[in-house]
Amino acid sequence: CLSVCLSVCLSVSVCVLAPSDVRADHELRYGFTDFACTMNEPEPNVAPTDCRVRPDQRLMEKGDFDGANAVKVQLEDKQRERRRHREAQVAALEAQGKHTEAAEVARHKPRWFRTEQDTSTGSFYHRYKGGYWEAKEQQRWPDLVELFKVDHPPNSAASS
Repeated sequence: CLSVCLSVCLSVSVCVLAPSDVRADHELRYGFTDFACTMNEPEPNVAPTDCRVRPDQRLMEKGDFDGANAVKVQLEDKQRERRRHREAQVAALEAQGKHTEAAEVARHKPRWFRTEQDTSTGSFYHRYKGGYWEAKEQQRWPDLVELFKVDHPPNSAASS
């Protein structure tokens, strides 16, 4: 059996995960199961920073690889521009002797998670600190960077 089993005490095992049936179009879906294929399905009212609203990803899923690549390049250029802007802010603050403020600008602060350290392993992880579901319900996304806004969508046949 290819299922993952949990051994309990005296060789008693309980199946906790079993492979699902293969999709009819599995060659086109990289062998993914139905579950895996639906994990990236668009969902209404998610945060604008949710990867499921990435326009390059959506184009790739439609088979428009040239359009997806063009959009990906735009998104990466914008990301580099934001980083340069943040670095310039940090440099300006440090030049003014405002090192604490500079450190705050430089440090990324996740909105809905906080970094914690596992006491037994010493490894770091992110713990949900609340607020996402309320923001989603109210559709209030203050101060979120528009990560996936594209200035010039591609003009390819597959994306029309």
